[in-house]
Amino acid sequence: MRLSAASLVKAMTQDRQDLRNAVPYVSYALFGIPVEAMHGENQDRLHEIKKYNPDDVMGLAGRWKINV
Repeated sequence: MRLSAASLVKAMTQDRQDLRNAVPYVSYALFGIPVEAMHGENQDRLHEIKKYNPDDVMGLAGRWKINV
C-alpha cells in the first residue's frame, strides 16, 4: 500500500500537481501518518469542538484519534 501511495504521489508530481499542502483522505490514510497531517489547518478547530464530546462518543467511530 505504501508503494502504491508513493507511486501515485510520484505520478501526480510529474503531472505538475502541487502536493506540498495536500491532506490525505482520512479513509485512505495509512498507519503512521500523523493525525495533524490528515486534518491540516482544521486541527485546532477540531480540538476546540472536541470539548462538546466529553465522553468521547465519536472516538468509538474510527481509528484516528484527536488527542486533547
